Amino acid sequence: MSAPVVVALDATPDAAEPAVRRAAREAAHRRASLQVLVPAGGDPDGRRTALVRALATARRAAPGVEVTTQLSDEQPGRALRMAAAEAALLVVAAASEHVDDLVVSAHCPLLVVPPTDDGDPAGPVLLGVGPATQSEVVAFAFAQAQDQGADLIAVRTWHDPLVDLGLLTGDRIARWDAADATVRHELADQLALAVLAHPDVHVTTRVVDDGCTPLLAALATRARLLVVGRPARGAALGRLRPSPALTLARHAPCPVVVVPPEGPTGRTLLPRRRLGRSDLRV
Repeated sequence: MSAPVVVALDATPDAAEPAVRRAAREAAHRRASLQVLVPAGGDPDGRRTALVRALATARRAAPGVEVTTQLSDEQPGRALRMAAAEAALLVVAAASEHVDDLVVSAHCPLLVVPPTDDGDPAGPVLLGVGPATQSEVVAFAFAQAQDQGADLIAVRTWHDPLVDLGLLTGDRIARWDAADATVRHELADQLALAVLAHPDVHVTTRVVDDGCTPLLAALATRARLLVVGRPARGAALGRLRPSPALTLARHAPCPVVVVPPEGPTGRTLLPRRRLGRSDLRV
């Protein structure tokens, strides 16, 4: 039996409702069951009321989906991490106070749903690509685009403080062109296998000398889904420069999926790779 889609009721009922609706549709699309998780804490009557409302929302959104419930004895943070270990997809509202922790610790893909719920239903799947983006992230985005019949836009930003076009001299322009060409080549390599595996997906690439977070946030206003990888910076640098994944999961105008890498999960003090100058920009 396939792993369930799990939606957590760890926000207010109004904030959680779009997440429940999206989770039910995801379960229907995957032909999986939906598990509604109610963590411990709060007023017992309020928990029951939230559960009843969530069940009604799920059944309206996807009438044929099997729905199960779990009234957990664990506090929300631990309950959500435990659920992610057994889920195909964990769905939470952007208002959840546990989003930041789940972005760096969830064992399965994390879908964060904003109050607007669906983003632009006619828009593309948006893929944020960085130097450390792993193949699992790229594959997930391409699979979503193919399943939904959507175009895919892969975005890679870069920045080199030694390449400044404020003064247009021949050597600076040549240096900028070389840096831009290098990043375009890297992006093509990162997408190559997925392009071959999904020939029907129309792919557009954008390579921009700009900050990652504001650019993706702007593009997400017309996207149906934004897919990013887990932060690679580690806790030390993350305190100084918050990862785009953390900021976008909280504030993007469309649903955001954070895809974990293979292997152990959880917070790390040090980065998962050697850092470059681009890591100093958000």
